[in-house]
Amino acid sequence: MKALSHDTLFFATENYPAAICEQNLREVIAKAKNKADACRKIMALDGGGYLHLRLLSDAQKAELVNPFAAPRYIFTGQDFAKARNRKR
Repeated sequence: MKALSHDTLFFATENYPAAICEQNLREVIAKAKNKADACRKIMALDGGGYLHLRLLSDAQKAELVNPFAAPRYIFTGQDFAKARNRKR
């Protein structure tokens, strides 16, 4: 895998190698049915110990994740807020 040019400080490299964190992030984005599904799965990666997003604002999450999600999705802070607050 080539060297990453994106900000990867939110990867949980104390638990997993950066390549595994990136692979999981890209996989959940690729398998997501829509943006809301992708946001929920990305936030679940935080709970799984692959990412550190919990303490960030929704806008910061979007900014950090977008380089890995493009061109399939371009997230905004509202996307993460809607996905988190959606009634099931």
